Amino acid sequence: MVTSNSIPQFILTLLGAFRLMAPNGERIEVASKKGVALIATLAMSPEGERTRGWLQDKLWGTREQAQAQSSLRRELSNLRKALNLSGVHLLICEHDRVKLDLKYIRVDARKLATGNPLTSGSPGFDLGEFLEGFDVAGEEGFEEWLREQRNRLRHRAAPATDRAERVVHLRGTNGERELDASAKRPQIDICVLPFANMSGDSEQEYFSDGVTEDIITDLSKVSSLSVVSRKTSFTFKGRQIDFADIAKQLKVSHVLEGSVRKMGNRVRINAQLIEVASDNHVWAERYDRELSDIFAVQDEISRAIVEALRLKLLPEERRALEARATSNPEAYKLYLMARQYNATGNERHQEIVRRLCLRALDLDRHYGRAWAMLSNCLIEMFRRSASDDDGWQAAEQALNLDPNLAEAHAAKGAVLCIRGLFAEGLVACKRALELDPDSYEANKHAGRCCNAMRMFGDAVRHFERAAAVMPADFYALGMALQAYEGLGDKRGAQDAARRTLERVEKTVAQEPDHGRAIGFGVVALVALREVVRAKEWAARAMLLDPSNTNMQYNVACAMTKLGETELALDILEGLIPIMTSGLMIWIEKDSDFDMIRGHPRFKLIVSRANAHLARMNARQIA
Repeated sequence: MVTSNSIPQFILTLLGAFRLMAPNGERIEVASKKGVALIATLAMSPEGERTRGWLQDKLWGTREQAQAQSSLRRELSNLRKALNLSGVHLLICEHDRVKLDLKYIRVDARKLATGNPLTSGSPGFDLGEFLEGFDVAGEEGFEEWLREQRNRLRHRAAPATDRAERVVHLRGTNGERELDASAKRPQIDICVLPFANMSGDSEQEYFSDGVTEDIITDLSKVSSLSVVSRKTSFTFKGRQIDFADIAKQLKVSHVLEGSVRKMGNRVRINAQLIEVASDNHVWAERYDRELSDIFAVQDEISRAIVEALRLKLLPEERRALEARATSNPEAYKLYLMARQYNATGNERHQEIVRRLCLRALDLDRHYGRAWAMLSNCLIEMFRRSASDDDGWQAAEQALNLDPNLAEAHAAKGAVLCIRGLFAEGLVACKRALELDPDSYEANKHAGRCCNAMRMFGDAVRHFERAAAVMPADFYALGMALQAYEGLGDKRGAQDAARRTLERVEKTVAQEPDHGRAIGFGVVALVALREVVRAKEWAARAMLLDPSNTNMQYNVACAMTKLGETELALDILEGLIPIMTSGLMIWIEKDSDFDMIRGHPRFKLIVSRANAHLARMNARQIA
């Protein structure tokens, strides 16, 4: 019998990936998406209760009433079996009401929803978006509810969301006092939609995206504006969506849209600010300028919006708007181009990224972002034996130029990770995430550090966050797959494998020789038990890109999981002549090789690889 002094507590995680833990610490598997959605909707209702009609409308709104009623009954029956354990009735169904008994369950998102914002250092801080990566395709009622929850929680969250905590100093009759600017100053909510590339050349997409992101960054410096994050606004890229729908989804009052046409050394930018409720153009302007004026145009757009909305800039905000990462427009263009190539994840582009960064730095040696990008590029090249430079000096240079640059701290964390200093690397990545919670690089490298330290739950959260920031990226999801497996979370691993494969297939359709993508595809196919296809992809990868170290490594991981031990060992043995210290450290820590770590041949390969590295180090010293 359960007494009031010993009430068992289930733990429900809704911030980030869905997770439900029983009082004994075991994970409860919820087999269907509708089951997950049911639990989430009940958990977020004021009393943990919904009517059957409400649930039917949200989750089976496309079906006839009789079918919807039958489907709900079946789902509730399955959930009662999974949730009502050891005499504890967590899920109660009475007449027309369905209830989750909240005295038996702790829900992370409820604390945020009821007005207690999570701050840095709080349990649950920076765990990701509400039900990250989750949807119920075709059920618009639930999707609308999900959007509303995400927007509501995003506005309540502290530094992890769009509303960063800002403190301003105001002088009054009683001397100086500190006030929370976001709490004391009225805020206008605005979404900056991705500016359309009108150049007639898809290769110029990097430039229009860069202009958009810089405007988002500039407006985010104004405390009386609440600006939707880049991650969210770019989900609307290329889509025809009514402004009223955007306003409803994101709870914004204003939308900024525009276009960029780059022609040689000239650029034309059109921008218009719309008040959604009245459908009025609050402000609109066209700029025809030399490319060298691009920074002035961005400044003018930001200031014009502030003036059009009749906002007053604080002195520190005025200074922040005037600050630029570089004053050289050509260096800026090269940096944006390097970032576009880097985002593809194709190792064959890394030399291009390196050259573009070096050229940008020739033009402006004080360009911190270019140094950070160079560091990240060198790290990847070092990992696959294409460079002797592991990116440390470039990361240090970026930090010296701008100690508050998230990309620089992420680069430092990545180098520490590749050197085997995982705890120190995680500290650097967490600093980057304090500055930019949506940093892809920081979340990716934080996840790698956590994986190496067998902190698989934290690794999942970081990789899922990275995957949400970059919707086309397969790397973070592929790494999340390994972390889910480390947790023993079969359902999570299967879902991550499926999503990884979807992204890989899209990438390979555009770049059939993308070695890294094919390698991650092999890993995903093995996890999905598509054995024949996995072996076909592995053979294709080795043929198309035989010198790709990372790809070969991933195929070796996949073959190990498949039980093809000798093939995996053959691949690892082939890597010995090009082994780097970073790759060797990873082999010794990688959970994918746990099942063959005691194999005599694996031990011999590790010994030979270490001897090879010792000889290489001795030659360098000599």
